[in-house]
Amino acid sequence: MAKKSVYAVFKCRKTGVFNSWPDCHEQVDGFKGASYQKFNTVDEAYEAIRVVQREKLSNHTSGTTEDKASSVCTLFTDGVQRLT
Repeated sequence: MAKKSVYAVFKCRKTGVFNSWPDCHEQVDGFKGASYQKFNTVDEAYEAIRVVQREKLSNHTSGTTEDKASSVCTLFTDGVQRLT
């Protein structure tokens, strides 16, 4: 019996592990920049997703102070509070 492959979808309409190519293809077909990979086991697929998520988090938090400062939003108000 042939070993069944699973697919990890990293970037697409819906991320996750899919048990068949048709299910995976439904998510990635026509999606510009889709990122996915075939694996032999579900555990390998989930581990790959965890690695990609850690890398994204690491890249997001490793910016310089200047980069972080540019994403800060400052809100000024006149101090008036309306009680209803």
